[in-house]
Amino acid sequence: MMIGKSVFVTYIVSKCILLRIGSMTGDTLGAVNEWAELTVLICSASLSL
Repeated sequence: MMIGKSVFVTYIVSKCILLRIGSMTGDTLGAVNEWAELTVLICSASLSL
């Protein structure tokens, strides 16, 4: 379980870094899409943990 959790945290961090880069390049639609995906992931993860 702990391995899965650390992988998930690493995934979230990398997503956030990619979002920052995406925001800087002005990819608004892509960023909104990423945030929606990220929100769903966080919600499902918090429910399963």
